[in-house]
Amino acid sequence: MGETCTRERILRCACRLFAEKGFRDTTVAEICAEAKANIAAVNYHFGAKDRLYRAVWQHTHALTDSAYPVPELDVELPEIWLRALIRSRVLAILDEGPNGWFLKLVAHEMPHPSPIFGELRDAYLRPGRQKLETAIAALLGANATARHVQCGMANVLSLYAFLNARRRVGGGALCRRGLAGNQAEPIAAQVAEFALAGLRGVRAWMEAGAPSEAERERV
Repeated sequence: MGETCTRERILRCACRLFAEKGFRDTTVAEICAEAKANIAAVNYHFGAKDRLYRAVWQHTHALTDSAYPVPELDVELPEIWLRALIRSRVLAILDEGPNGWFLKLVAHEMPHPSPIFGELRDAYLRPGRQKLETAIAALLGANATARHVQCGMANVLSLYAFLNARRRVGGGALCRRGLAGNQAEPIAAQVAEFALAGLRGVRAWMEAGAPSEAERERV
């Protein structure tokens, strides 16, 4: 029981500190001090710092998935799935508690990737990106090229990536700390509506005869 409590205490403190400061700027000594544990306990339960960081990603990803679940993608109803995805991500970004820690870890990785980010990205981010690619392709329709789909993905991801980056630096009333759920929901709804309106507009533009890549190159 004591060992389990020590492990949980170390993991909880590591989650909070890594979410607050990122991998680079968080030390094992800081985690030990906050968890009231020694480095030998960290080594016993987790091993090196990168192994502790893997456990933090696994734990925080599970917390976010449980608090803000996204349904399975139905390619016949991509709009419903994309609304749910954007709602999940925006609410998690604006959540200052444990359920928001995962996307804060992701935000720290963008400017300062950890040595194991490639592995973590493949395990925790790539599956969602693949579903997003499928949903965007369905929303853009048969005229969409791979480039259109990739651009659409970048457009959607940038909407909540901006919120995530702004939240890190306490940027503006929109991202102020301590937003309650009833305040965050309208923000999530507007971001989703904006994304879907943009994708509808791109689809209409293509169906109206947008110039192909080959035509643009000839201009």
